[in-house]
Amino acid sequence: MYLDIYNLKEVTNGYEDSTSLFIDHIGAFWGCAIFVFLVNDLFAKNYVKQSILLENAFKELDKKVETLEEVNHGKNRLLGILAHDLRGPIKSTGQILELIKKQELKPEEFREVVDGLEQQYKEIDQTLTNTLEFVLAELGSGKAQKQLRQFNPSEFTEGLIAAFSSRIQAKGILVSFEVNGLDLTLQMKLELNELEVILRNLLDNAIKYSPMSSRLTVRLMKTGEMLRWEIQDEGPGMDENKASQLFKFKVQSTVGTSNEKGVGLGMYLCKSLAEKIGAELSFTSQLNKGTTFILEKSLIQQEVVEKGTF
Repeated sequence: MYLDIYNLKEVTNGYEDSTSLFIDHIGAFWGCAIFVFLVNDLFAKNYVKQSILLENAFKELDKKVETLEEVNHGKNRLLGILAHDLRGPIKSTGQILELIKKQELKPEEFREVVDGLEQQYKEIDQTLTNTLEFVLAELGSGKAQKQLRQFNPSEFTEGLIAAFSSRIQAKGILVSFEVNGLDLTLQMKLELNELEVILRNLLDNAIKYSPMSSRLTVRLMKTGEMLRWEIQDEGPGMDENKASQLFKFKVQSTVGTSNEKGVGLGMYLCKSLAEKIGAELSFTSQLNKGTTFILEKSLIQQEVVEKGTF
């Protein structure tokens, strides 16, 4: 028809009868209908797909906004707790110094005051250390290159326990250190800085919630290609609700069995650092029976050497 209209070609043959015309029209109608249907279906499916993607994107954005609000709220709360917890000890320290200057303290009172100052100092030091490490971890965002350092796991763990000796003695805690499946002379290269922060916080937490004259067990073991630490206390344990919130960023003032203070950053920091170095941090806990924290680190692709070869 197009060629005939523009005189490009003469169309001489038409329809032979009305039946041929009817068939041609029906065929054209249904052909166009199917074409329109397929195109419409294609656009409809694409529209639905794009709508789902957009909806998922909005949901993900809402989650990120909610997480960001929680983090900001937590950081604001952290500043408030730090200001409150640091102000009290600093103010009381100033008052004690005034009494010492005026020589108004008896020898037995002086000794008691010094013990109190020492306890306050250790609590403040631990709080500030955790806060600084948390800030550095947040600023680094896990992008900083991990540094491997050579060390002896057994001696390293004994040294960490010894650093808490005064607090352990003050609470009369009986500490046992067990080594299984590990050569005591073995040296290995691991992320020592991160491991020290994690284990120091786990020990601090275990001592903090251990009752007076209780038992604290530290186990170091090597099974296959895994290095494993276990820190078991006889503290109050945790119910399911508290256990589910343990590793979340939820700043709150916490008090130990001897009124030791903290801001609740330690466990969140430990979990973050464990993930950073590819370690697994978990725990088991029973209410009124105690808690066991477990730190496992793979030794695959880590350099292991015998003592004296470096």
